[in-house]
Amino acid sequence: TIEKVLSTFDKENATLVSQLHELRAEVGIIKFEKADAVKQTAKWKATITELENQMEKLQTQNMKLQQRHTFEAAFQSEHDGCLRELEEPLTPMDTDNLNDNNN
Repeated sequence: TIEKVLSTFDKENATLVSQLHELRAEVGIIKFEKADAVKQTAKWKATITELENQMEKLQTQNMKLQQRHTFEAAFQSEHDGCLRELEEPLTPMDTDNLNDNNN
């Protein structure tokens, strides 16, 4: 009968409407999760950029330190050479040259 058909139709319609609401809720959750993931990705990208900048600064600082170390090693070598020359005993010729310069 028509009433049974309409009753069945109403039940099926109510089920479909309920399923539609569930799907809309799931879509809303997915959209929220996607927005959250987009925000998180942006934060990670910003963190990566910051770390890359810090790494660049550290590489520059490291290069300057290496240059300084090279300079200090060369200076120390030169200094040690000068000290060795000063520690060498004077030869008779050196003594004569000193006496000539004092006169």
